[in-house]
Amino acid sequence: MTSLIIVRHHVAAQLTSSAIYVNVSSDRLRSCARESGPSMPISEGKRWTTGAKLLAEAKDQSRQLPLIFAQYAPLTFWAIAVSIEVSTTGTRYSFASLRPLSGRRRSDLTVQSSGAPLPDDFIRSYAIVRTPDFLSPSDDDSATTPEELVGLEGEALTRMVLHRQRETALRDAKVADVIRRTGRLLCEVPRCSFDFLAIYGEPGRGYAQVHHLHPLAKGSGPRETRLSDLAVVCANCHAIIHRGGGCRDMQTLIVCGDA
Repeated sequence: MTSLIIVRHHVAAQLTSSAIYVNVSSDRLRSCARESGPSMPISEGKRWTTGAKLLAEAKDQSRQLPLIFAQYAPLTFWAIAVSIEVSTTGTRYSFASLRPLSGRRRSDLTVQSSGAPLPDDFIRSYAIVRTPDFLSPSDDDSATTPEELVGLEGEALTRMVLHRQRETALRDAKVADVIRRTGRLLCEVPRCSFDFLAIYGEPGRGYAQVHHLHPLAKGSGPRETRLSDLAVVCANCHAIIHRGGGCRDMQTLIVCGDA
């Protein structure tokens, strides 16, 4: 079986029906996150009076209050609120179980009070929203920042043919990392830049294929694969890269024409 080497933070309790939306830099989140236990506290100029009340109620009910993070319109991560301290000048909060979000935007959230979608151009840094269905509190899920995720891939299995296992978690983390850094999901083959969302609309949101820059088939056994070993590509480019059983160089794949 394929192994996935990650720092696990289990999320066992049921999530509350309300969540806190926070607009905060992804770099700041990653710098404050810890491998285990609560994060370092983050200060916020807004007084989270309702948020503090929701966290107290969640603890009384043995539930967990989600924090949903965004950087501009794209949602980047979500986590579990650990502490919320409100003062006269603002709020200090901490979290645990930081998880990437892929292909989601502010407008995928619903404002708790009005039932309306949260606008993509929402300028405030804090809001109370309804907990969306795409947050998964499963014990089997693992929480990690992209830099923590390392997959051990390449173990051969025999099922009529010899094939190589791929880690879905690595693919999802790569997609989330690209969206976090660029705000879009484009094919990374030079002169292609195919954008599934721009071409197909909502069905294309968060969709792309992930290419191994160092083919697993050339390895003699399991090896570590990091996000830097992967590239986001469209289906056409991925097919041509491997057409005939080879692995063509992405940088020289497209030889003519403009993107």
